Amino acid sequence: MDEIYNKIESIAAESNGFVKTSQIEAAGISRGVIKKYVDSGLLERVRKGIFVPIDADIDEFALLQVQCSSLVFSYGTVLYVWGLTDIIPHTFDISVPQGENISRLLRDNQKIKAYHRNS
Repeated sequence: MDEIYNKIESIAAESNGFVKTSQIEAAGISRGVIKKYVDSGLLERVRKGIFVPIDADIDEFALLQVQCSSLVFSYGTVLYVWGLTDIIPHTFDISVPQGENISRLLRDNQKIKAYHRNS
């Protein structure tokens, strides 16, 4: 692999396996390079502006937090995350601050049940 791809992989390693377009651009890498790596199969686009290196395991819990950093897992989902139950949740129960725009999150993830909380 080349030096630029190694830089993208190191960014992903520091970010739970995911890399955002904004992180890549902050590292001085252009969007054209992202497209080149996606077209060549080295990067996979998992959501708008979110990529993973090819052959990476996608953690759905981490992906949700990358999409919305203010979300908090709640109810049955948090029991699973904390290891208090071995039942894998069929839907993700999340709480977000009142007024938070999560329309894209809900559109991209049909398995979410969202609750609003006071900040």
